[in-house]
Amino acid sequence: HKEDNIMDWTEVCIRIPTQHVDEAAAIANMAVPYGQNPCVSGLRVFGLGGGEKPEATEFTAARMGDLDMLVQIKEQPGTLGYNILFGSAPEKLYHCYMAFVAGSHRIGALIKGREYYVRVDAFNENGITEGTCIKLQQEETT
Repeated sequence: HKEDNIMDWTEVCIRIPTQHVDEAAAIANMAVPYGQNPCVSGLRVFGLGGGEKPEATEFTAARMGDLDMLVQIKEQPGTLGYNILFGSAPEKLYHCYMAFVAGSHRIGALIKGREYYVRVDAFNENGITEGTCIKLQQEETT
């Protein structure tokens, strides 16, 4: 219950201490002053589904010019979306681009002359599967 929340946060965070298997979350007894309609913003429910995580994703990544890269993701069943992580080293993948469809994704914001590494993680309702980290290929010049 909201009254039991002891955290000093602007948002109310209610943690359920035991594992629940639910398919719905309900909000009841909402009231606001002066007869206004209640409003909910930023409701988030966390947890994992009861199925399998997606398989690791196959992808390619190549630099397109000085500032962009093109990541091509192979579609696979059972995947809700992909996190394209990139950075200056395999352990420093601090930038992320989220995509909900497979295919080609052009991503900007690279720094000219810097090496980059890319990893694509697949996710669904049951969890995240970490992909393989590769070095970003340089654009071929003719």
